[in-house]
Amino acid sequence: MSRMTESLQLLADCHMVNRIGKRWKAAGRSSFLGIRKLVTIEAKMSSAASALSQAFRNTRFASHSYVLLGSSHPTTKTCEAYERLGVGLLASSRFEEIVKPEKHMLPGCYVTLQFNEWIGRSLIDSTNGLRNQESA
Repeated sequence: MSRMTESLQLLADCHMVNRIGKRWKAAGRSSFLGIRKLVTIEAKMSSAASALSQAFRNTRFASHSYVLLGSSHPTTKTCEAYERLGVGLLASSRFEEIVKPEKHMLPGCYVTLQFNEWIGRSLIDSTNGLRNQESA
């Protein structure tokens, strides 16, 4: 069996590809992506403009992006700016949601897949750690 066929078979075992006749076809993202919601929170208390800029960039990979402000009472102009960019706004006093973020689609890019793998490995490692503690 060739190396490529072995790799494709491993992907098929993970339900990431399907074999249809003699052809391989990529499976739908939802069949192998575990993340359904990914929230980012920027908390640059000394630079609100920098926090907003970074939170907007985070919308490329996060489904919900927020900024945690030091102020509990942002101006109407500030709230409108966040709404325009689809970024949520939290008040630092009690993490009160002042502006609700737009829901963004999670991309099926390499970084998203890598993040899913990182979470999966972390969950497996923590589960294995618990099992090892119980058997000791």
